[in-house]
Amino acid sequence: MDVIIKKVIVGFVFLFAICSLQRVKKEWEPPFQGSTETLRYQSYRRNLDRGKSPAQDGYQHTERTDCSSMSRNAYESAPYSMPMVALASFPRSGNSWTRKMLHFATQIYTGSVYEERTGSNGNTLCVKTHEHDIETIRTFDHGAILLLRNPRHSLVSEFFRVNVKEGNMTNEEAVQILKTRPQTWSNFMNWRIERWRSTNTDWILHSKRLLIIFYEELVKDPIKELTKMLQFLNQTVSRDRLYCTKKFNPWLNIKHVDFELQFPKMLDRYIEEVNDTLKLKNYRPLPTYGST
Repeated sequence: MDVIIKKVIVGFVFLFAICSLQRVKKEWEPPFQGSTETLRYQSYRRNLDRGKSPAQDGYQHTERTDCSSMSRNAYESAPYSMPMVALASFPRSGNSWTRKMLHFATQIYTGSVYEERTGSNGNTLCVKTHEHDIETIRTFDHGAILLLRNPRHSLVSEFFRVNVKEGNMTNEEAVQILKTRPQTWSNFMNWRIERWRSTNTDWILHSKRLLIIFYEELVKDPIKELTKMLQFLNQTVSRDRLYCTKKFNPWLNIKHVDFELQFPKMLDRYIEEVNDTLKLKNYRPLPTYGST
């Protein structure tokens, strides 16, 4: 009798082990099969945890993913239920573009200090701001994501925004002004170059918790940089949602400028100052910012 009982127990243990293995296998099984679509999912997850881009792990996005459905049913959280995290930048550093991608990647709305409903209610994923005074920085008690872009490119993009997107010029007219009216361009840059410096140094020096994203790296590998942001925001990373964010492209006004623009020498000193501030706080240095 004892032998029979032992055999039954062994049989149950063996059956349980087989079922467990099947569940593990199913959990890690790629959603799509085929030589070009097979996902190395375990390695993918490990790389996400390390902040490595899924694109470097052989992930293949497929047309079977319905990106359009992912933009539906976005929501705001209950008031004061979300940590106050800033999405800070000098204008034309990719803030609105990043908000769209974060919104798409998480299905949670982002806010803006320029919108009363979402500026300070603690009901959004993060809050856009171009402000950099100490009071504003302290409002964001859970820190900030700082978007940092080559100031030459930001200034050109801001010129187009002011005169084309919000003004009544065409792209061609704006280009002609840049080519033929250097004083107009110089006046436009006047106080803005100092604001680029102070925006970045103030956030670097005074934010309680900070993630720095270089715009140029975000353009080059949005999946990798978005992964960093989602981890900073303590959000689940969805590989399909990340790949669907590729539908959003930055508004690259710099493409309209195929000639050399003049910038004041002071700008180089400001770039150096921001770089020194990054090093002081043990952040990575700026990318190499050449001329336009």
